[in-house]
Amino acid sequence: MSQSRTILVVEDDANVALAIEAILHKNFPGVDVFKVDSCRAAWEMLQSLHFSLVISDWNMPSRTGADLLQDMRSSFRTQHIPFLMVTARSDKLSVITAIKAGASDFICKPFEKQNLVDKVASLLGMIPSEAAANVEEVGDAPAAGAPAPKPTSSVVEEITQRLKKGDVGSLMLPNVALKIQEMIRSSEASIDGVCDAVKLDPALTTKLIGIANSPYYLRSGACKTLRDAIMRIGFKEASHCIMALTTRELFNSHTPALSQILQKQWEHALATGFCAELIARKISISSTEDYFTMGLLHDIGKLLLLNIVEDLSKHRELPAPEEVDRILLSLHTAFGAELLKRWNFPASYIEIALNHHDMGYLRRCAKGLLVVGFSNLLVKALEDDGSPAVFEDALVLEFAAMLNLTRDDMQAITDEVRNYVAHVF
Repeated sequence: MSQSRTILVVEDDANVALAIEAILHKNFPGVDVFKVDSCRAAWEMLQSLHFSLVISDWNMPSRTGADLLQDMRSSFRTQHIPFLMVTARSDKLSVITAIKAGASDFICKPFEKQNLVDKVASLLGMIPSEAAANVEEVGDAPAAGAPAPKPTSSVVEEITQRLKKGDVGSLMLPNVALKIQEMIRSSEASIDGVCDAVKLDPALTTKLIGIANSPYYLRSGACKTLRDAIMRIGFKEASHCIMALTTRELFNSHTPALSQILQKQWEHALATGFCAELIARKISISSTEDYFTMGLLHDIGKLLLLNIVEDLSKHRELPAPEEVDRILLSLHTAFGAELLKRWNFPASYIEIALNHHDMGYLRRCAKGLLVVGFSNLLVKALEDDGSPAVFEDALVLEFAAMLNLTRDDMQAITDEVRNYVAHVF
């Protein structure tokens, strides 16, 4: 993974620009940072140099960050460059405008250092060299004699070194899951083939029959055989259930603190996979992609990271919960993409694992990948809020419109997701 990147910072407040530059250099060694104090100067620089990311303030004299964003998205040379908009915390209209205009993400002033690091890491697909553990805010002039940032997290360092060395652990999908995936990709899947793959695992057979007899699928008398269960559930959905059941076994830990996190990750993965499948059906995408499995595995990097954290904790103290959260947020996309490469999954799975938090990417990716990215966004919004207000969120509405989904569609889909997660698994 190349670490050569160039970032353009557009900020008319010299103190803030210097603070951003210092954070970037500290957390992304080797990255070149250019600073300009106006959008006109930024545009001139964009015509002569290649940049991997633009970080721009919204409110500036003469031309605003929104003007610069519009120019960039209108130019073939610059339309692909990720754009991180910096806005005033109270200026919600600016945020909505920036997202609609094509901003990849935004951050509100004054902002926490770690928040900036996480967003830059996600947009660049890079791994920060250290976790900025302090939460000192940036955006107003930094205080003179401010304390130095806390030392680099040794856990993050070790995890980062593992990825750089290509050591992503021994986490593997169970053989049954691999066989099912091979059958689906080769177009040779059949009920008999699935039965042959599953019946070698008596526990899996029992669980699949139990799912067929669950309130979600029960239509008449109870199923007693594996073949009857697959016939009732349907071949495609049975394949999804097998993937979910076998993957579920990976979300286990001997450490209670990590077990809670893993349970939440499992529920999110399952809900995202089923949500993606329902959306794909609703909008009738003509494709051979397995949206359920793509959604199920989009955050697989978090599972791998938690596995590594647990392994490291055998020889050191388990990181604090907030540090575990930072590790997952900053590193999971890169680790997830690398793991799916090792598992020989198609490029589309790797691509969405790496980019599902990049709003700019989701605006320009293939519709099938947008389905998975939007499912992750929608499920996450419901997990964080849980009220119907999430359907009025500007970002949710924007992507829903791109997929021709109405508010009623989203309500019906999320109700079905809740029902599925509650009664099937």
